[in-house]
Amino acid sequence: MLREIVFLLSLCLAAPTAVSGATIYRWVDAQGRAHFGDQPAPGAAQIPDRAMPASDTQAPSASADCEAARQRLQQYRDAESIIEEDALGQRRTLDAVQHAQLLERTQARVRDTCGADSQ
Repeated sequence: MLREIVFLLSLCLAAPTAVSGATIYRWVDAQGRAHFGDQPAPGAAQIPDRAMPASDTQAPSASADCEAARQRLQQYRDAESIIEEDALGQRRTLDAVQHAQLLERTQARVRDTCGADSQ
């Protein structure tokens, strides 16, 4: 039982890293709330991940990286809920604390990408 708990905990801790490179989808529910997840829902639109270069020879410009990071931050700020899927296919909705932590990590990425005074 303890091994299972440790294993599941390690998956939860690794999930934000695994999801960071995943395709993200955005959809709006019947109440007009925006949702984000790595699995498409009916009516979901794929959000392009411009943070990763398309190839080794064609890296996006620093301003494109900055803009992509700012857009991702704004999307996370606007989201009513965020759903993540772990390596086992288990979906979970981030609670308020996890959402705040995701915002902090994304704000740090904006600072790193755009400069210390950017938000």
